[in-house]
Amino acid sequence: MSRAFLKFYFDSTRYTVAFSLLVSMIVNPLAGIAALPTYGLAIGLLCYRQFHGNQYYFYYNLGMSKQKLVLQSMMINLIIAFLLLILVY
Repeated sequence: MSRAFLKFYFDSTRYTVAFSLLVSMIVNPLAGIAALPTYGLAIGLLCYRQFHGNQYYFYYNLGMSKQKLVLQSMMINLIIAFLLLILVY
């Protein structure tokens, strides 16, 4: 993984984790874990596009498409969610 992808991942995951924690507090922890790689990621990407949308050109110039960034983020979040499920349940 490149440093540029890690910057994108940490910037977009801030919003995803905040939304997942909110769901976890309102519904239950299992719903919060399930939100991490699914609709929480979608909310995080929407927030990232709203606040940092012009940075996609930076990643595109480095050879990373928006689709590649999103798919890699989803895979990492799936692994993290799976590990959290193992730890919690």
